[in-house]
Amino acid sequence: MEVYERGWLTNKDTENLELKWGDTELILLLIEKIAKREGIGDLLADGVKRVADKLGKEAVELALHTKGLEMPAHDPRAESKILALQYAVAPRGGCHMHPTWAAVWDLDKFDCGLRPFGLPWPPSAPNAEGSVGKGIAFKLLALHGTIAEIACTCIFPTLGPENGCLTPKRYAELISAITGWEIGQYELMKIAERVWNLKRCINIREGFSKKDDTLPKRMFEPVATGPSKGKSVNDLKGLINEFYEACGWDLDTGVPTHQKLEELDLMDVAETLGLTSRNN
Repeated sequence: MEVYERGWLTNKDTENLELKWGDTELILLLIEKIAKREGIGDLLADGVKRVADKLGKEAVELALHTKGLEMPAHDPRAESKILALQYAVAPRGGCHMHPTWAAVWDLDKFDCGLRPFGLPWPPSAPNAEGSVGKGIAFKLLALHGTIAEIACTCIFPTLGPENGCLTPKRYAELISAITGWEIGQYELMKIAERVWNLKRCINIREGFSKKDDTLPKRMFEPVATGPSKGKSVNDLKGLINEFYEACGWDLDTGVPTHQKLEELDLMDVAETLGLTSRNN
């Protein structure tokens, strides 16, 4: 709709459909066209990244996605800067739920039972940026969410205060009771860390790099109107560097270090990526 307003899509491209904001009947029609790949729907069905790539540079700067996944309703400029970090570095792009809802920490003031693992407490202010604990917090929250994913459970019960949610300790107790395995919360978090690093390494193998850990241009521009007017993301680099350091990833490349992969018994992965102890 924005590129139509700017004249980069014309009525010829849209079969005389006027792609204007707020036209709910039009939106329903477009959804049907996307599903059937009819007319303009054939272009839109590929998602905003590919649409923008086809339309050219100016459209690319407007496309709201990270790593090709469209951003959700939650605006990291206004709600919580930990969401800016999450959208930038998460393996599947700008999703607000995978690996977790990270704003549970600074916006909701919930610890999720992660303080024994070094979760910074109390949380920094939602709009604080730089080295303010959000990088460390997101790593731990991501591992906690990864436990939910590998245990095939819903993420929502993991979000809350220590005495009111599924903490790593409770997950360990549940898994031990169900399977007969004797597993503790620290071992479970280590398993989650292996999975988290494997996801990162798979992305790297497939061509992703530090340059993909970013946000759309608009996130660095101030919110134009409303109660959050003037807010923007100002120090994503500081957030990412703190997160990389917490994860044991190279600050220059975003690649898990040889030392980290060795610690996680992932030396076969280190070999696949060509990492040696000399360039750890």
